Amino acid sequence: MPNITLLNLSITKRADGRVCKKIDGRVRIWADEETARRDLLAIIALKENPAAMAAPVPVADATVRDVFNAFVVDRQQVMAAGKMAPRSFYDIKNACEKFITALEAWKPLTPDPVSLLGRNVPIAMLQPVHFRHVRATWSKKWGPWAISRNVVNARSAFRWGCEVQRLTQTMPWWADEFKIAGKAEKRAERRRREQDRGERRFTVAELKAILGTLEGRVRAWVLLGLNAGMYSRDIALLRWRDIIRTDRLWILDTVRNKTQAPQKAPLWPETVEALKAYGPGDPDAYVFVTPAGRPYFTEKPVFDAAGRMTTIKAHDPIARGFARATKNLDIKRTGVNFGAFRHTHVSATSTHPDVNARRIVRGHRIDGIEEHYDFADTKRLKAVTDLARKRLYTSLVKNRTKAKVVVAKA
Repeated sequence: MPNITLLNLSITKRADGRVCKKIDGRVRIWADEETARRDLLAIIALKENPAAMAAPVPVADATVRDVFNAFVVDRQQVMAAGKMAPRSFYDIKNACEKFITALEAWKPLTPDPVSLLGRNVPIAMLQPVHFRHVRATWSKKWGPWAISRNVVNARSAFRWGCEVQRLTQTMPWWADEFKIAGKAEKRAERRRREQDRGERRFTVAELKAILGTLEGRVRAWVLLGLNAGMYSRDIALLRWRDIIRTDRLWILDTVRNKTQAPQKAPLWPETVEALKAYGPGDPDAYVFVTPAGRPYFTEKPVFDAAGRMTTIKAHDPIARGFARATKNLDIKRTGVNFGAFRHTHVSATSTHPDVNARRIVRGHRIDGIEEHYDFADTKRLKAVTDLARKRLYTSLVKNRTKAKVVVAKA
């Protein structure tokens, strides 16, 4: 049978179409020449540079490409079944692609398996230095929050390949080199952004201009943002069944779409009054709908000719409508958009001593058993929203002094 020479190592073709090679006294068999070539390249690299790998590596271990491709396909099926948001799938797909791009940019002075094989390197051959390189590459382009998101998604792919699909025998060894951004790193980035753009919350002067000018549904959106720290997406997906009457109070009782964390917030009288113009309606209906009868937030995946998702097209009229309003008021600042109402609400209630009540009002997760038993008493929640109303609405509306709006130009 003919032999194929590959870097001075021959591969023998078998009668059944497979190929084999005797290495270190043991006959190894591969399904095809490409797989054999990939594994033999790694073996040769190790023999030429034994320091590249401290422990024996299973030759048939899955590669980075194998695991990432299988994970993305699996997550796409989960998304198609309605169990994952398109945005979450897109983030996972992007993290896998960004990891491979950074990995293939690894060019050490002494070639190792990763520099030779790139995405085709067996996962067991990855070393902490490779993960350090990937994270350092990301840090040149993205901030700590984007890095953390990509790290979590890439680690999920590795964990799925090992623990769920058994594509690898062990998890890759990244030691302490592939972790999410720490609090110190995030604080430093936040300080840098605040120095460049100012704080991501509305000033007293800006709130006076907003509350004293905006009307209609835009005003209702603003009040929900201040009252319960809601993002535009939370408001767009709000249904009438999420607003209930209990203890002589109107209460927002829902689950946040992003985190599935419970949110329970007594509504201000001004918020209730603003909502009356739009309902109540069918309990399953959205509180706010466009003139065409659609929700105020939609996400649509965009695919290329080969059927691969290329991007997510988001339609967020609430955020865009508010951006136009702030531009007309000449108070638009870079980085301060509708989401800043949540930051403003958090700042206004930060001195309230009931931490768990503050968290449940704005829909933050609560660790421990308190999540299930802590909030039957709506008085605790009302104390938080009353403080927010006093600081963000009542004092501004009653004070008729015209505040001077200072616009921070980006």
